[in-house]
Parts: sequence; structure tokens; C-alpha cells
Amino acid sequence: MAISGIYGIVSLVAMYPIITQASLRYYIIISFLPFVFLGVWIKYLMQVFKGKSCRVVLIISILAIALLQANIIEKRAIAFQEGGASDSNYAIYGEVKNMMDYISKNSAPGEDVYITGRADYFSRFYKPLLYLGEKEGVDIQRGDKEDKVPIGVHVFRVQKKESARKLEKKTFHGAGVENYVTFGKVSIINFKH
Repeated sequence: MAISGIYGIVSLVAMYPIITQASLRYYIIISFLPFVFLGVWIKYLMQVFKGKSCRVVLIISILAIALLQANIIEKRAIAFQEGGASDSNYAIYGEVKNMMDYISKNSAPGEDVYITGRADYFSRFYKPLLYLGEKEGVDIQRGDKEDKVPIGVHVFRVQKKESARKLEKKTFHGAGVENYVTFGKVSIINFKH
């Protein structure tokens, strides 16, 4: 048990700087730890509450954990259903596909399209949009270094959802907003730079 605890602490300390930016595959090495700790917790409860009351406490604990998990899963499912699951931490295929459709409708065939945005939104959405752009024939370019974006091209900024008034006031190196669309928690602003 001590080895599992030390392993968990070392993993947490080592992964803490990248916790919000790492994909799920990096957490496979610690996926078994919740089950180990749950088993230790149940064993402890069985020792503390010997006899019949132990079974009642154990059943209530398991039901409470199951209900909490069901509630979390339900909230997540509702976000997926309503199309509001993508944000700076997640890029959901169906929502990114709608974003790519918007980008392709607002750019000319064969034209370079630049994607820009705050670092967290850019890093989350650039590669999925690049992938879908290749499939649809839209030439997506990196716009994260805004001073290197050529003049006369379409620039799409991916950012968190804001009010229409704030979105309309945005500029990109002097270029105003042509149009914008909000997809759940994410807005895409179209600039003609």
C-alpha cells in the first residue's frame, strides 16, 4: 500500500505542470490507483464497522459513489447533446466539424486560411481544424504568430464565447470583424486581414 501511495504522489508531482493540457493517454499509468484506494477505504470501513452494520455502511457508500458518478456522467452527456462540450480543454469532433464548415463557407477555395487565438484555444483547436481542413480542401495555416500573417487573407480567431457587443469590437491588426459564430462555449471570429 505504501508503494502505491508513493507512486501516486510521485505521479501527481511529476504531472502537475501539464495536468490541464495533457491528453488522457498520459494518465493511463495511474488509472488503477482509484481502485486501489477504494479497496483500501472499503477494507478500513469493514474493520471499523464490524458485523451487520458494516454491510449496510458498505452498501450505502457504494450507492453514494455510484449516484455521484451518474450525476457527473449525466451533466457531461447533456453538454455533449447541447453542443457545448468544446472549450479550451476539449475539442469534440462534431463541434469542430461545424466550425470547419463555417470556415470553409467563409473562405474561397484554394485560399490560405489562418487560425489564431489565445494559446490555450489555439493549441486545442488548431490540429483538429487542420485535419478537417485537409479532408475538405481548405488550406489551414498557423496564425499563432500574428505579426507573420500576410495581409489580404482570412484570419479566424478561436476564443471563448463572449457577448455579441464584445465580439463585434474585436480587431486583428486593424482589420475589423466580418462575421462571427458561436459554437457552444467557443466563438470563431472571421477577419479579412
